[in-house]
Order: sequence, then C-alpha cells, then structure tokens
Amino acid sequence: MTSKTVISPGERLRIELKDRGIKQKDFAKKIDIPYTMLNKFINGNRPVKADFALLLEKSLEIDADYWLNLQARYNLFRARNNS
Repeated sequence: MTSKTVISPGERLRIELKDRGIKQKDFAKKIDIPYTMLNKFINGNRPVKADFALLLEKSLEIDADYWLNLQARYNLFRARNNS
C-alpha cells in the first residue's frame, strides 16, 4: 500500500460531506453528536468504531463495514510506516 492508495476515514467523510453539500455542523446535529466529536473524527484524532460506523451507515447510506474496513486499512498502513 502506498500513501496514495490509503485515505483516512475522516478524510473520506470530509469528502463525502463536501460532495453532498453538507456542512459539518449540520451533519453533527443530524446524527446527534457534538460538533467537536465529529471534528475529531474528521481530523483523524478519533478512530471510527462500530457505533460511529453505524451512525454513518444510517445517515449517509454507506455500509458500516466500509467505514470499519477503511479504518482498519488506515491503521495497518500507519503501523507499517511507523515501525
């Protein structure tokens, strides 16, 4: 895997919201989480876990498995490059 093929879940979420014309604050309100928490996910300071992946699935209609696999792939990439 190269850095060009690996994207963080947060970056993917940022792109998805932008493509849909959804502001981050509006999205946080829609899924009923604090904006600061959403911002931590988007900026890579908080990993996507099952509960958040399910929120994304419900609100964006993108399978939770996709988000969890993206997080796992990103984690593996980071671990390989930090060792």
